[in-house]
Amino acid sequence: MSALKYSLLAKFVSVVFAALVIYVLFGTIRNVLIEYKGIRKKIRESGSGNIIGYAALTDEWQDEDAWRPIYDETVFGSSPECAFRITGHGLKGQHFRITRGKDRFFIERLCMKSDLLMVNEHDVRRKERIRSGCKVYAGDAEILITLMDGWNGRD
Repeated sequence: MSALKYSLLAKFVSVVFAALVIYVLFGTIRNVLIEYKGIRKKIRESGSGNIIGYAALTDEWQDEDAWRPIYDETVFGSSPECAFRITGHGLKGQHFRITRGKDRFFIERLCMKSDLLMVNEHDVRRKERIRSGCKVYAGDAEILITLMDGWNGRD
């Protein structure tokens, strides 16, 4: 093989190798970004932000470990993606959501109207205001809601 052919072959191999490295690098960056977006979405769905209160099932409320945080937006249900997961009590995958508005808290129905969702024995139709100390009835579960001082739903 002549020196010219050898030199051209070496340049060709180095260009192909560089292109392969760049391809793998961009593929890796792409996969990392996709995973990052997925993790951020899961964090957003599972509850994040400021803790606005705590909730516990009424049959477990005396155990301090039963009280779990409620964030600015917290979805309650039986799905593993819910920030407040309750299994074995007849809740739908995403049964309801508690959110914070300006100086107020709201509960929003995410399940069908035929599924039980009540606050203090009042049926929740769509999105309604709630206050600290209320009881939420969802499926077969009775949940106590305590909201943080300064965000207690006062007018």
